Amino acid sequence: MTDIDPLVPALAGLLIDNLWFLDSCDEDEVDADSAVRALESAASALKELPPEQLDRFLLVIGNLTEAETDSGRRCRRTHGCAQPRTSERALSLIL
Repeated sequence: MTDIDPLVPALAGLLIDNLWFLDSCDEDEVDADSAVRALESAASALKELPPEQLDRFLLVIGNLTEAETDSGRRCRRTHGCAQPRTSERALSLIL
């Protein structure tokens, strides 16, 4: 398998964090229509990736999930869950 550039996990983490924010913020923080457009735009871009690139992206997300040690990042504020932010739940928002 091809080595993954260290920039990829950083950017993937930023993408997940921003999409998670858009999904969980209140309407007084971000306009709901704008949040939906941003989520749909990210989903569209990821769905256009060739299968091998999407597989590599999902591998990076899985690695980020396993490596996450910050309990504040592992838990959604609004639901108090113990689910990692980079989990399948976050990916389901965009894929």
